[in-house]
Amino acid sequence: MTNEIPDGVHSFFEYRPEPGRLSPNGAKKLLPPSTPARFDYDRRHPQEPKRIWDFGNVAHKLVLGEGDQFLILDPEIHGLKKDGSPSDNPRATATWKDAEFRARAEGLTPIHVEDYRTAVEMAAVVHQHDEAGPLLADGDAEVWMYWTDPASGQGLRQRLDWMTRDQKRLTIVEYKTTVDASPEAFNRTVFKLGYHIACAFALSGAKALGLDQAPEYVIVAQEKEPPYQVSVHQLDGEATNYSHQQMQKAIAIFQRCMETGKWPGYRTGRHWIQLPLWLIDDEEMEFSA
Repeated sequence: MTNEIPDGVHSFFEYRPEPGRLSPNGAKKLLPPSTPARFDYDRRHPQEPKRIWDFGNVAHKLVLGEGDQFLILDPEIHGLKKDGSPSDNPRATATWKDAEFRARAEGLTPIHVEDYRTAVEMAAVVHQHDEAGPLLADGDAEVWMYWTDPASGQGLRQRLDWMTRDQKRLTIVEYKTTVDASPEAFNRTVFKLGYHIACAFALSGAKALGLDQAPEYVIVAQEKEPPYQVSVHQLDGEATNYSHQQMQKAIAIFQRCMETGKWPGYRTGRHWIQLPLWLIDDEEMEFSA
């Protein structure tokens, strides 16, 4: 399948789907516990907007300075009942729903004024952070990389939140909002949500395009509740190697499915349910009490 957008680095532009190129989000849907069937369905049935995504988009815009444009909705303006009085549930009013609809029709992200104020406070905290602040002080936001994987010949694509360079090295920074940014919790989040796949794509793309042969990939994680704590993370060597292996596995699945036109779901046959270790441990503790 021919790719319309050539290999290279592109600044922020309107997204155009390219079915022949694989992205990190697509790759993680091809890998367990997801399935190629899920990947194929989702690409043919775009998901409806979600408020949690809306908030994330606005937070990205305020932190990085680039991204989707948004429209602030105020209950005192957009959440009134038919008689003009304030509603206890402004999001349920016809005025609010109409404003949301019009905003999305114009390519804008609708955001509640309180959520907007939260995002503003979060952005201020990030830029005041001793490590995250300097990383995001000077660089390029919303950068697209399109490249061909040298190992497989597969076309790939990825949008990077931030790219910055000092005198020695290119650093790719991803900004993530989360419930718990503590090192212990976020370590699990990285692999649960597939952030490690994005790391492998970013490092591979930077090398393939000749941007840097030893780039760094850093994740800035920030909690969405006050005091909006920030932590900075980087995959170690073992985790990075595993991520590259998973990326290549996803590419192989993608190429096989594209060639055959078959997108399998869960494996066939009977799946035996086993007692989980946590249940056995709980039972033993109950009897020993």
